[in-house]
Amino acid sequence: DSEIAKKFTCGRLKTTQIVKGAIAPVKTEPVVEMCRNQPFSLLIDESNDVGADKNLVILVRLADGTLGKAVTRFLDMPVCNIGTAAAIFDVLDRTFR
Repeated sequence: DSEIAKKFTCGRLKTTQIVKGAIAPVKTEPVVEMCRNQPFSLLIDESNDVGADKNLVILVRLADGTLGKAVTRFLDMPVCNIGTAAAIFDVLDRTFR
């Protein structure tokens, strides 16, 4: 509602850097900690945009003790331009390191 906020503009690249560099690490750390302490399932989906970097969305499904039920949480979205099993494995391996 402030005049300063009304004048703020943010393009695709700036928004990407804000999300990946500032918001994602804060939101991802609790998910990583939960994965370290209990079994989880892995869900992946690769984008198929033509002419752009392809991203591999990595989600985890695990029990959330505070909610008392299974939940799906975002873990990472690295670039994976080659859709072979070996390339996907390498991206997953880097994410989990």
